[in-house]
Amino acid sequence: MEKVPHDAPAAQPHAPETSQRAVVCALLLSAAIFVLLALILAYAANAEKQHLIDSTLARLAHRSHVVAIETNRAFLSTRQVLIGVRDTISALENDGNATRQEIISLLKRRKENLPYLLDMMVLDKRGHITHWTQTGSPPYVQDRDYASAHLTHGHKGLFVGTPLKSRVSGRRFIGTSIAMRAPGGNIENIIVAIVSIKALEDTFADMAIPDGQSIGILGQDGKTVFSLPETQASTSMLLEHQNITAHHRIPESPFVVESPLDGNDRFVAVTELRDAPLVAFAVQPTSSVDAPLYTSLTPYIILGICAALLVLTSCVWHVRSAAVFARCAGSLSDMSTKDQLTHVYNRPTFMDFAQREYNRAVRYGTPLSCIIFDIDDFSKVNTQHGHGTGDALLKQLASSIARNSRKTDTVARLSGNEFGILLPGTPLDGAYASAEQHRERTETTAFKCAGVELGATISIGVAELADEDSTAQALLDRTHAAMLSAKKRGGNTIATAD
Repeated sequence: MEKVPHDAPAAQPHAPETSQRAVVCALLLSAAIFVLLALILAYAANAEKQHLIDSTLARLAHRSHVVAIETNRAFLSTRQVLIGVRDTISALENDGNATRQEIISLLKRRKENLPYLLDMMVLDKRGHITHWTQTGSPPYVQDRDYASAHLTHGHKGLFVGTPLKSRVSGRRFIGTSIAMRAPGGNIENIIVAIVSIKALEDTFADMAIPDGQSIGILGQDGKTVFSLPETQASTSMLLEHQNITAHHRIPESPFVVESPLDGNDRFVAVTELRDAPLVAFAVQPTSSVDAPLYTSLTPYIILGICAALLVLTSCVWHVRSAAVFARCAGSLSDMSTKDQLTHVYNRPTFMDFAQREYNRAVRYGTPLSCIIFDIDDFSKVNTQHGHGTGDALLKQLASSIARNSRKTDTVARLSGNEFGILLPGTPLDGAYASAEQHRERTETTAFKCAGVELGATISIGVAELADEDSTAQALLDRTHAAMLSAKKRGGNTIATAD
C-alpha cells in the first residue's frame, strides 16, 4: 500500500457553508419584503378607502348645507312677507282704509315679489277665505293645517305646514301662516302664503348631481317634499326617508343608514332648516367608493408582483402623499377662497358670489344690494405705527364686520383696506341700515393693535341692483363710486348710488 507523504495538503469541504447562508438570507429578506409589502398594501388600501369615504362625506355635507340654505331663504322671505302683510293690514284698519280691494291689491303685490308663492289669502276667525289672489269661488280650507294650527291648536307666531296638494290647481305646496289677534288674544284673521314646492325644486335644476347621489327636502315625518333626481314614490322610499329623519336627531352628520330599497347602506348628510320644520338631505350609496378604491389599488398590486421593491416604494410614497393631502386639504381650500390676512373671502371668490347672486336676482326679480367701504386715513396708521399695526387693524375690523353681518351676507377684502359686503334679498333701505350699523360700531370701537389702542372710521358706498346693471360688475362699480363720494365728503359717512 502506497503511503501518503507527510507534506501533502489536507482535503477541503465541497459545499461552501457561506453560499448557503447567503441564499437563506436572500430568501428570508425576500419573504420579509413581500410580507412588509403586503402589510403596506393593506394599510394603503385602508387609508385610501378612508380618504374616499371622508371626501364623499365632506361633499355630501356641503351639498345638504347648500340645499338647506337655498330652501331656507325662500321660507325666510315668506316669513318677512307675512309679517309685513299683517302689519300693513293692521295699519290700514287703524286708518279706516282696509277695503277689500286694498287688501287684495296688497296681497297681489307681495305675491308678485316672491317667485315661490302660488297664492296669498286672508282667513276670518272661522277659517273661511275672505281675500285671496285667485279668481272664482274660494275653496274650503278649514281642515288645512295652516288654518287648524291657529284655530284649533292655538299655534303662536309663524306656522309652516306639511306638503299638501292644491284643491284649485292640483300643484303641491307648503302652507305658511300667521295670525292677527285682538288685544285680548282672540284671532281676528289669519294671513296665509302658499309656497310652491316645484319652485323650490327648480332652484336646484342647474346643480350637477353625480350618479347614485340624490338631494332633497324631507318633512319631520319622513315624507318627501322633493327629491332630485326625481324618483317614483314607493313604500320603501318612504321608509328610507323615515329612517333618515329618525336618525338625524342623533347629534351627528353625516351618518350611515340601511336602506329598505335594496338592503344596502347609504351615506347620509342632513341639515335642518332654521325657518321651517324641514330637513335637507344628500344621500349616496356606500358602495360608490369601492370602484375608485379597486382602481387606485390595482397598479400597486401589479407593480408588487413585478417588482417588490418598486411597489414598496410606490406604496410608501402613496401613503405619505395621502397623509399630506389629508392634512393640507382644509388649508388649501381656505387658501383658494379666503384672504390670508383677514380670513374673510378674497376678491375672486367675492366676484363669483356676486355673479351667482346677480343671476338669481335677475331670474326671480328679488332685490340685491352691495356695500363697499374703505378705512379712512389708513395710510397714517402704517406711517405712524408700522405695517404690523396696520395689518392688525385690518384683521380686527374685518372680523368685527363679518361677525356682525348676516349669515346670508358675503364679506370680502377687495383690496388693501377696501372691503365689500353682498346682501342678497335686501333692498336699498335694508342695506343702508346695515351699513349704518357697521359705520357706528366701527366709530365707537377701540381696536387694540400690537399694543396700541386705535380708533377707526369707514367711508361706505351702498347700491341696489338696478335695471341698467347688465352685469354684477356694474353693480359693484356703482357701489364703489358711491364709496368714493363718501370719502370726498370727509369720510365716516354713507353715500348711496344714484
